Amino acid sequence: MTNQSIRRAKLKALTGTIFKSSMLLAAICLSTTLGCEPLSQRGKTEAFDTAMSLHDGDLPSGVDPNDTQLSNHEYFTRVHIDLTGSRPRVETLLEIDHNPDFLSSAINQLLEDPRLFNQIRIIFAPAFKTLIDEYELVADLEDPILSRIIGEEPLNLLAHILAHDLPYSELVMAPYTVVDQRLLTLWPLTVLETEQQVKALENDEYSQGLVLATYHDQRPMSGVLSMNSMWWRHTSTVENANRGRAEALSQAFLCEGWLDRPILFPTDIDLSDRELMHNAIQSHPACVSCHATLDPVASYLWGFMNEEVDVRQRSSYRPQQELDWRTQTEVEPSYFGIKGGGSILDLGAHIASDPRFTRCATKRVYEALTGQKDLSLHDPALDQHHQHFLLSGLNLKELLRSIISDSNYRLASNYKVMTASLLSSELASMTGYQPSADGRVLMESDQHLRQIAGGGEGRASLTSSAGLILTQYRLSEGAAWYLIAEEAGHTDQGGQLGELIREYDTRFLPTQDQVIMLWSTILSQLPSHDPASIAELMRLVTELKEQAEEPEEVWQALITSLLADPARLLY
Repeated sequence: MTNQSIRRAKLKALTGTIFKSSMLLAAICLSTTLGCEPLSQRGKTEAFDTAMSLHDGDLPSGVDPNDTQLSNHEYFTRVHIDLTGSRPRVETLLEIDHNPDFLSSAINQLLEDPRLFNQIRIIFAPAFKTLIDEYELVADLEDPILSRIIGEEPLNLLAHILAHDLPYSELVMAPYTVVDQRLLTLWPLTVLETEQQVKALENDEYSQGLVLATYHDQRPMSGVLSMNSMWWRHTSTVENANRGRAEALSQAFLCEGWLDRPILFPTDIDLSDRELMHNAIQSHPACVSCHATLDPVASYLWGFMNEEVDVRQRSSYRPQQELDWRTQTEVEPSYFGIKGGGSILDLGAHIASDPRFTRCATKRVYEALTGQKDLSLHDPALDQHHQHFLLSGLNLKELLRSIISDSNYRLASNYKVMTASLLSSELASMTGYQPSADGRVLMESDQHLRQIAGGGEGRASLTSSAGLILTQYRLSEGAAWYLIAEEAGHTDQGGQLGELIREYDTRFLPTQDQVIMLWSTILSQLPSHDPASIAELMRLVTELKEQAEEPEEVWQALITSLLADPARLLY
């Protein structure tokens, strides 16, 4: 074993002992009547314990929903993490603490922050379910990046809508798509090069490597409804007749579908007999109740029916099949009883005019920002935000603004647990550390860390878990090693902590002022508000000094311990 390996093993044992001790202390605090100061940290520990047994966003019984609101700096920290995927700088928190009037302008700046584009992608990724590890059609091309950029297509359009203050209805009506340039040689795409369209992307920080384009294979262009990524992800056989695709559309844009309804399958029908099934769908009451509205929506999608295994043949739309519903299901296209045209363009217009479309968007954003889940589309909590969204011309920034201004969003008792995506982006911003393999960030891949930490297929877990805590700890170890042992902290690649470390000499033990600054930065805390935590932190540093052989080991163990604090998962 090399000297470096020995040193890393010792540090792992040292920080592991500290991590276990901190968890043990939290358990003792929760199981005894002894108070564990400081009070603010005890509150977080109790909130974390509650979160371990409750869905994120639920309030324990006996808690008054009108209880204490977060302080200005705590509230801004929550907004900053939600809108940018990162923590605010300490100097900003101090300014807000000393000058409350600064809070409003600081939040306005966040709504224009380019990092918001990635956050809106994270919020809506579960709607489309396109962020999967591998699309089988491109597996043989041996390019690990392809599956990722394919899955990002609908989310790129969403970011474009946000960046240019376009109405949300553009999502199902846009006469273009937004794709990575590498897809231009794979799919039948033509870049839009008018002056207005080029200008739309050239100054956008979210759009590096992206282009506005249209498919040139005669498909009608209607936003996500026309995208290859959507129909490569949600495939169909001729026998299924696009019904699964119709369900995917309904769930994505209306937040409800036919599979949400109770289904009573008739037991006297041979499901393997296609003719019997066809007759039952048209006549059996248990089948007609769903298929009467499901099949007409599915009939819009026959142009995408393509079971070819060759990637380039599978990439093309088939306009000659648009009327195949006449021979396959004999069901004319319509939208929940509304007839009028059989084109994807008509389907997009129907969805955009459906009141559930904007209500669903409101629900998705509200649940993501408040941590609540499984709200009804008609929940009164959505009413004021939905109305604001409508009055704003379906502006996503205004919807975000409305929800973060809600008193429920600011409840002190309603701590939220970071999702795997948030943990990844927050740690990358804090330390510059974002491990990847085969061109994919490990926390964005189900084959690596995303499933362990919670979530999958772009879906974020809204509940805490032992896997999330373990992932946080291992990433914290790696980040501290990256900053100190690999000296990334002394370059411009070390995130917020790197900016601090470049001012410090890690060949010497950390001073109290340096420790306080690390603590304030990593946990978004103000020292004047929590002197007891500072005292406890300095006792920890003393213990580290006694066990470590080199000052760099103290720095690394200290940073690991702060980054791995379970309280950081709560905000």
